[in-house]
Amino acid sequence: MYEPVERNPRKTVIIILVIVLCILLTFLVRLIGPALPHLQSLRSPSPTPTPAEDWLNSFLRSVESDDERLRWTSLFEAIPSTTPSPLHNVSRTVVSIENVRSDFENMMAMLRNNFPYLHFAYRHLGVDINVLEEQFLESIDNIHTTTGNIHYTSFLRMIQDELMRPLRSTGHVWAFPLSDFDGRPGHHERLIPFDERMRIESIELGKIAYMSVNSFTASEALEEQRQEISYAISNFYASIADYEHLIIDIRRNSGGHLNFFFDEMILPLMSKDHTFINFNFAISLQTATDGFTHGYGRALFTIHHESEIIPLDQLLELYGHELVHMHPNDKDVFNYGFRNAIEVAAPRIICENGYEIIKPAFSGKIWLLIDGGASATVHIADRIQDMGLATLVGNTTGGATGVGRLFRRLPNSGIVIRYDAFHITDRHGRSLEYGIDPHIFSDDPLATVLQLIQSGEYRYLDFTSNP
Repeated sequence: MYEPVERNPRKTVIIILVIVLCILLTFLVRLIGPALPHLQSLRSPSPTPTPAEDWLNSFLRSVESDDERLRWTSLFEAIPSTTPSPLHNVSRTVVSIENVRSDFENMMAMLRNNFPYLHFAYRHLGVDINVLEEQFLESIDNIHTTTGNIHYTSFLRMIQDELMRPLRSTGHVWAFPLSDFDGRPGHHERLIPFDERMRIESIELGKIAYMSVNSFTASEALEEQRQEISYAISNFYASIADYEHLIIDIRRNSGGHLNFFFDEMILPLMSKDHTFINFNFAISLQTATDGFTHGYGRALFTIHHESEIIPLDQLLELYGHELVHMHPNDKDVFNYGFRNAIEVAAPRIICENGYEIIKPAFSGKIWLLIDGGASATVHIADRIQDMGLATLVGNTTGGATGVGRLFRRLPNSGIVIRYDAFHITDRHGRSLEYGIDPHIFSDDPLATVLQLIQSGEYRYLDFTSNP
């Protein structure tokens, strides 16, 4: 018979404590592991790509064209850093307070040296970038966490709310998570159903036609969408050829693809050829070259090589007599630029006698309704006003009119900063960022136009362009 073994309660307690301690240590390592990449490198002698790196490499391999791959590589090129930092998994990364401050300093240096709308934002919006910087640094100092880290999305919201929103997307400046760029150009754009985009009708049969377009987005990747829009507009113009009035409503429109909608919507209405002239200004030659070579919106440039981007003193010597409305302070801010001349030919047909004549799709009175719409909407309104094609009714448009859009990734957080390389003015040097004023101010432009038509007072309006 075996005698019972006497238990040692102290030994049992020690064993339980050791087990609990091991569990706590395992949990602690998992909790702070992402914030300590140097520990991971000790465990793994050969570093493996982060999920975000895997995504970027996979995306670049999916791009078929070498030129397109080069463009996207430069698009996501990180800001140079003395201590290279890998991309993080944007869905669950944390950023140390030290790296938050480092990224913020990188971003501010980038904007001051490259973004051409900071001085405009100060004089037009009353936004002082120095004040915003001080407030942001104070916000960073007020961050208190037990780990010394904050989540990546918290830093992103800080940039958006405390820095970008006061600038009101001037020059298309904004901050994005890297995960927003999850496909080829245009693939991340939402397919807007035709019924949500356009409204076409006769307000008065045989007399007043109405077309509303509340989005100019029509991605090159969605060819069926473009064909549907083109077909609808051309059929609409054919059905109203004998009408007296055409009202085009672009209120509540935040912009999109300028060239496509201009060609489909405005070009058929032109009764004569026209040359649109604007000026593009940049702070540095490198930024101007990047905006011209790799920036989004290159289709709006009429120059063919970056060598045509010239120092500001040469530009003023050549075209200073045209830039009568250029703000004096801009002559100290900008260092390079070029004159952009866009020649547009009105639609033509061949007559039976063999002569070629201009024949617009509509020859009646045209009205354009505008409000605070931005980006391509501003350019559309500017071109229509410059041609004297229509009477503009409503309120001043918004801004976000720059081109040569660049994307730069902050080195530690992976946040992508977007901004325009070029500041655009009209043919006389006035910044398009101010917006386009209507010929007739009205808070209810549609009712105003219908009242003018009914009373016949529109016959006394003569808003023609004198370039």
